Amino acid sequence: MNNKTILTILLTILLGVGAGIFGHRYFKPQGDSGKESGEVSLIPHPLQLHTTLPDFTLTDLEGKPRSAGQWAGKVLVLNFWATWCPPCRKEIPGFIALQNELGAKGLQFVGIAIDDPAAVRRFAAETEFNYPILVGDSNALKLSQQLGNRLQGLPFSVIFDRDGHVRYSTVGGLASQTLRDKAGPLL
Repeated sequence: MNNKTILTILLTILLGVGAGIFGHRYFKPQGDSGKESGEVSLIPHPLQLHTTLPDFTLTDLEGKPRSAGQWAGKVLVLNFWATWCPPCRKEIPGFIALQNELGAKGLQFVGIAIDDPAAVRRFAAETEFNYPILVGDSNALKLSQQLGNRLQGLPFSVIFDRDGHVRYSTVGGLASQTLRDKAGPLL
């Protein structure tokens, strides 16, 4: 064996050991009482996950505080998004159409922009939103994590029933038909 081959083998072994240590630290199952639950944790200190709508307050585009309680009794779709996120921008027209179509039956979209407020205002000026847009900050990121978005992917959407229970959540674009299938029976 030449020196290049030996170096390649050693580097491969070191990378494998490093990946194993990383995987054990960040991907080991979390459970109570020392039992493995099979749940994968990607953060060192797991947050308390919510199965119901947490009480939160964020500001809207006019700077007015808006709280979760004002949408009580509605089928609520919280959508975490950003102006720089192409899949986020792609799904918004479908949300606007469904808000028009199903809003009277009790469906309520709320967009939570994880973005610069000025960029969100510019985008909102171009887009005819018919649902509230809130501006996220570190509290919005924490809220997203508590609702199951551990890697902070965007877009991230959560559907709550009229009693505030989580019924569906997804990271990535949410197709209008999937939304109809998940939220429709709750109306």
